[in-house]
Amino acid sequence: GRIEGAPKPHTTDRSALVVVVLELFGLAVAFWIARARHWPLGAWGFQPTWKLTGAGVVLCLVTTLVVEGIAKSANAISPGMVHQHSVSDLSLPVLILLGLANPIWEEALETGFFVQSLQRYGMWSAVLASAFFRAFLHSYHGITALIIIFPIGLIFGFAYWKWRRLWPLYVAHVILDLVAFFPRWHAS
Repeated sequence: GRIEGAPKPHTTDRSALVVVVLELFGLAVAFWIARARHWPLGAWGFQPTWKLTGAGVVLCLVTTLVVEGIAKSANAISPGMVHQHSVSDLSLPVLILLGLANPIWEEALETGFFVQSLQRYGMWSAVLASAFFRAFLHSYHGITALIIIFPIGLIFGFAYWKWRRLWPLYVAHVILDLVAFFPRWHAS
């Protein structure tokens, strides 16, 4: 028989707007802590350039190839184990708002803040902690959080460690989020 994975998360306009408000509040707290620790936000590398935007597109493509390979392998072992798209009833404006705001929150907190906080312990500690935290925050996805989100966290963590720029991660994340939600929006 077929083994079913975790239920697909269902997102509505209201739940998406609540997420955006909570994430903006969380960002304010994280930025306040960063300021208190004398970490200039400019040093995190959120300044857009064409070169970094291109790096973000390449990062998205590499991440997609890795995630697709992992998902196909996991689903070959246990069909239906991994799902990559969320069920969405989002209106297009809320989809765009969530697709632009959520990656700021996730990359600033899950990658930038964690790596900045833990860099004195070395690359492996900082990147692994960042990836585990990302997977933990996505635990509502069930096993998918560990099989898919954790590797994304590793890839993004290593990219941030190497580049010390959040902009490419933001670009890649925006594309990944919009692809994850848009097929469901378009199909409804």
